[in-house]
Amino acid sequence: MTTPPTLPELTDVQVDRMYAAIAAEVDRTETRHRRRRTVGLAAAALVAVAGVGSVVVGPILQDQSSGDFSVSSDGDSGAVAERAPTESGGAVSDEAAPGDGSAGADEDGGVAGTADAVTDREIVTTAYATVEVERPREAADDLVAWAEAAGGRLESRSESGSGDAQHATVWLRVPADRATDATDHLDELGTVATLEVTSDDVTAQGRDLDARISALQVSVERLETLMSQASSTDDLLRAERALSQRQAELDSLQAQRRSLTDQVAMSSVQVDLIEPDPQEAPSPTGFLGGLADGWDAMLAVAGTTVAVVGFVLPWAVALAVLVAALLAALRIRRQA
Repeated sequence: MTTPPTLPELTDVQVDRMYAAIAAEVDRTETRHRRRRTVGLAAAALVAVAGVGSVVVGPILQDQSSGDFSVSSDGDSGAVAERAPTESGGAVSDEAAPGDGSAGADEDGGVAGTADAVTDREIVTTAYATVEVERPREAADDLVAWAEAAGGRLESRSESGSGDAQHATVWLRVPADRATDATDHLDELGTVATLEVTSDDVTAQGRDLDARISALQVSVERLETLMSQASSTDDLLRAERALSQRQAELDSLQAQRRSLTDQVAMSSVQVDLIEPDPQEAPSPTGFLGGLADGWDAMLAVAGTTVAVVGFVLPWAVALAVLVAALLAALRIRRQA
């Protein structure tokens, strides 16, 4: 019976080297794919040029090469007739037709590749808006119902105020391809006071997470293999501790990737629904305006006068009592 080999301890430095090697391999793979796509597009362009050249130049060269001249059998006319192109020239033209089709297919393939490259971009779209509506709570209900019908969901909702001072805020998540429809729907609810839409390209962040997840998956698989081949308890415990750490990191990165994917797939739309400010009636002008201003001035003077009287009256009463007491004292002194 052979003794299993002693397994070396997997250090953090070795794991980092594994991650770096996998990330470098991912970059090299993407570079080769880009080079292949570039070569394919160049070949398609050459095929298209060759096809067009065979269609245009082929018949001309054929006419010049096979254009032998012969005297007509009709001696009276004595006309010189040019011999028609041979069938081989026609064959060349017929064979050139598929070249056009292949060139078109290559061109379509090139456009499709460009579209795929654009589709691979990961964009997070976020919209913030303030809308003036007559009934904020009813408008919030309408907006939530629209989002759910569009395949979205309600993240949060808050309401405050009552009567003529109502306010509602809703935070919605809608599919990325319906974000524009969501902002357009706000115009149907009321007057859009403010609107801000931001788009963040998180493609690099997503690829970095994917590379790190791949590296950690390889590390976890390696540690599981080491655990299954461990020859001693110490080796098993060391591998188990390293596996627990790597698995926790892997779970964290996978959670971040799921969150990022959800942000890309579902755009965020936050809407503040408020009531419009009440509009004051315009002031009258002319005679009626002057009459109204005079009436208001008179009421202001009357109010001021009443306020002054109310302020002075307590002091007048106290002064009257003091004067009455002084006069009574003088009268008593005179009688004495």
